[in-house]
Amino acid sequence: MSLTLKVDDEVSLHLAGPEHAEEVFALVERNRDHLGPWMGWVEAAQSVEDILQVKREAAEKYAERSQLALHIFEAERMVGAIALHELDDPHGSAEFGYWLDEAAQGRGLVTRSAKTLLDYGFDEYGLHRVYLTADAKNVRSIAVAERLGMRREGEMKQDCLMPGGRYRDSVLYAVLADEWKEGRR
Repeated sequence: MSLTLKVDDEVSLHLAGPEHAEEVFALVERNRDHLGPWMGWVEAAQSVEDILQVKREAAEKYAERSQLALHIFEAERMVGAIALHELDDPHGSAEFGYWLDEAAQGRGLVTRSAKTLLDYGFDEYGLHRVYLTADAKNVRSIAVAERLGMRREGEMKQDCLMPGGRYRDSVLYAVLADEWKEGRR
C-alpha cells in the first residue's frame, strides 16, 4: 500500500508503514523532551519494536479505512506525522492530530500539511466533521487549529491522564465539511 499527498513543492505526506519504524524512532528519540509533555504515547515508545507495532496497526487500520496516518516529509526528510483517526465513525466525524520535530517548527509545516489532510479527508472519506483536542496549555496546537479556521467548542477539565499521573485539561476545536469547503482558497 502506498499513498503520497503533495502539500507543495517542499512538503509531502506519505502513508505511515512499518518501513518507517527506525526513522520514526530516531525522530522520537531526538524529541522526547519536546513531545513528552503533550503526547502520552512518547513515554511508551521505548524501542524500534514499539514503533514497528504502531506502524503495523496503522497499516491495518488504513486497509480497514478506519485511520489515515501519514508522515510529514520536508525536502525528502521526515519531520513529523499527521493523522485522521476513527474514520469509520458512523456519524462521519474524525479526530485529527499531529506531531512535529522541534527543529522543524515555525515554518508552517503542520498548518500546510493539515490543510492537505483535511481536504483529502472531507473529499475522499466524505467526512462531516473533523475535530482536534489539544492540551489547553499547548499554544502551538491551539494556534494551528485557529489558523485552519476551526471553531473552539469548549474545554474539557482533566480529561486525559498523562504519564506521571498528571491529568491535563484539553480544548476541543472542530470544523464541519461545509464550513471547510466554504473557507477553501
